[in-house]
Amino acid sequence: MKLHHWFFPPLCYQCRQKSDNGQLLCDYCWQSLPYLNPDHLCQRCGLILTTVGTACGHCLQKSFAFDRCVPMLRYTSECAPLITRLKFNGQLLLADLLGYLLAEYLSQVYQNCPLPQVIIPIPLHRKRLWKRGFNQSVELSRPLSALLNIPLDIDLLSKSRNIVAQSSLDAQKRMANVRNVFNVATHTFTHVALLDDVVTTGATVNEAAKALKVSGVKQVDVWCIARTH
Repeated sequence: MKLHHWFFPPLCYQCRQKSDNGQLLCDYCWQSLPYLNPDHLCQRCGLILTTVGTACGHCLQKSFAFDRCVPMLRYTSECAPLITRLKFNGQLLLADLLGYLLAEYLSQVYQNCPLPQVIIPIPLHRKRLWKRGFNQSVELSRPLSALLNIPLDIDLLSKSRNIVAQSSLDAQKRMANVRNVFNVATHTFTHVALLDDVVTTGATVNEAAKALKVSGVKQVDVWCIARTH
């Protein structure tokens, strides 16, 4: 343990108690994270399957532009504060923590299949980026890129207009809100990973995947820290 940790033990980012392992999360909060079992998820949208199979009933009736969604955590009270503190409080150390955990998780999911050629974080419009000061998806992508040895491209995808925050809208309005909002720069990629912090209805990542498919991408995998169910 580092000397300053001996005199001033770090507090767990989750429960705010003294961390017993010297890390950002204490052992209890670390083990309490609601990890998802990829074998129990719809192979397309990443929702938990209620019956045996590879696709949920929703995906059997509706087609998505992305090819698979790989969420690490179920969005619950155990993980929501970590994402909120990163996104709205600017606690960027949490991007390193969550990015590290996601890299470990994805290493297991992709152990028998090829990884994407590039990581593309969901962009913020320049006005929102200026207001917040950072893009949480970019910050999460940095440790992922380093640990998985996959290039990160923050310029390939951009937003053409500043839209209303998706969290304030219902499912139908979310789809309309992001329609035709993404632009794609010239590239040569055929298999990409879209990175977002939380996937809820999937409207944002689906619209981004549509733009990428039009630009020539053949396979779009969606990676996210958490998925609402």
